[in-house]
Amino acid sequence: MSIHICTLRFRSLPAMLACAFAPSLALAQNANAPLVLLPSSFTWTTIANSASPIPDGDGRTFNSFNQPSVSSRGTVVLRGRSRGGQGAGEPLRGVYSRSMSSKTAMLVRVFDTATEVPQPNNVLYSGALGTFTEFPAFPRIGLDSDTVVSRAQSKPVYEYQTGVDPVTGEPVTTRTGTSGVYVAYQGA
Repeated sequence: MSIHICTLRFRSLPAMLACAFAPSLALAQNANAPLVLLPSSFTWTTIANSASPIPDGDGRTFNSFNQPSVSSRGTVVLRGRSRGGQGAGEPLRGVYSRSMSSKTAMLVRVFDTATEVPQPNNVLYSGALGTFTEFPAFPRIGLDSDTVVSRAQSKPVYEYQTGVDPVTGEPVTTRTGTSGVYVAYQGA
């Protein structure tokens, strides 16, 4: 196997391209950057594809994905969804992760549309606290940790009293809490 020496930091696109075609030129332009040894070929591993079962997904498989995020520990986090319709109900959508440090590591659920929204969450829907409904952005993961962060949406999950109806004396309430940024500390 041949080894190419390349730099992690580039000040410009020409410097990055120079590293690919003439490593010594890139090093001369950015001599203080840390060096990384890169193999000349890579072995690709599938994290998930359309045949992969969704974790805790009742046999559903993935239909689409957003771009992944990867930590320096080799943990991959991605947003994925199943098909919906034709009697399958709403598609299952969620954020999933897999540690690439082991060939036998499984893809796991971080959050999905069956996950309860964290507190404050005091609104019941069909007798259960509100769950997430969508993950509109690709999730992020800490560079040197397995902390996963994602934006998520839900039905309103917090109800509070705004006054009292002067005629009936009943409380007047409103609901809020349909969007937020949520964190999962994995492996802590």
